[in-house]
Amino acid sequence: MTVYDIRNTPSHSGARSFHTGAVSQLVATAVSEFVQGMKSLLAKSAEIRRNRMNRAAAENLRGLDAATLKDIGLTPGDVEYALSQPVSVNAAEVLNELRMAHRRLRAE
Repeated sequence: MTVYDIRNTPSHSGARSFHTGAVSQLVATAVSEFVQGMKSLLAKSAEIRRNRMNRAAAENLRGLDAATLKDIGLTPGDVEYALSQPVSVNAAEVLNELRMAHRRLRAE
């Protein structure tokens, strides 16, 4: 049986070059996808942190009486509704939407 060493043949060096290019492209794609995934994870993490901070601020509104809440355009029910939303929902945005809805109703 004859064994041929093709590692140094011209055709093999071309194959090696192609293989190296394909691997480089694969690595570049994987790194790019990883970086995009990390950016997405960091953005989602920042959003959750913001939502928690806004929820804590909305939690302070629970201590206000109905007359004070009315002065800022809300009701105790609005506060409870906003705080009953999942953590992924920004309670401050919910409260602002409710406040704007009350304002529109009063204007009619």
